[in-house]
Amino acid sequence: FFATTVFFTTGYTWPLQSIPTLLKPIYYLNPLTPFLNGSRACLVMAADWGVMGKYILWQLALTGLYFFISFLLYKKSHNPEMKK
Repeated sequence: FFATTVFFTTGYTWPLQSIPTLLKPIYYLNPLTPFLNGSRACLVMAADWGVMGKYILWQLALTGLYFFISFLLYKKSHNPEMKK
């Protein structure tokens, strides 16, 4: 159930305009979104590096965001003073 929902929010099967407003934050934070849309642009539409660059930057930004969140959660779980 979860994988299907996440895949549908990537915008791969239909355009972003068709996704309900409530699910758009999931679209932007889903790490599959820039990968699938970038792959489609590259393989189907023969996109150049100018188009692919935005998907690469988007993916790098998500990687940095999730790394930062993971670091904070790890630090909190291994610091006895922060567990209080």
